[in-house]
Amino acid sequence: MSRGVRRLTSVFFARGNWLEFITEGTTFRRRHPGNMCESATVEKIYTDGMGIPHVRFSVRFDEPHRPPMTDGPRNLALKTFCEHYPERSAAISDAEPAAA
Repeated sequence: MSRGVRRLTSVFFARGNWLEFITEGTTFRRRHPGNMCESATVEKIYTDGMGIPHVRFSVRFDEPHRPPMTDGPRNLALKTFCEHYPERSAAISDAEPAAA
């Protein structure tokens, strides 16, 4: 039995002992060798027909001495997105300790 796609406005995702708040407009990043920084800005959070949460996002690549490059939109399952982009790029994190 298939359920339709459902849009979510935000989700919490466990990162170790912390809960990460993910909402549209939030930016996460990962660093690559050579001082390259890949930033992912969340455009939409939704569940697929099987109820699996996904993230639609755009990416930006910043590298010293080169103009920024952008790409997207891209889609990943929420779990994979959180594994690929482990660092919130905002100065203030919304992460809260998970309840024991």
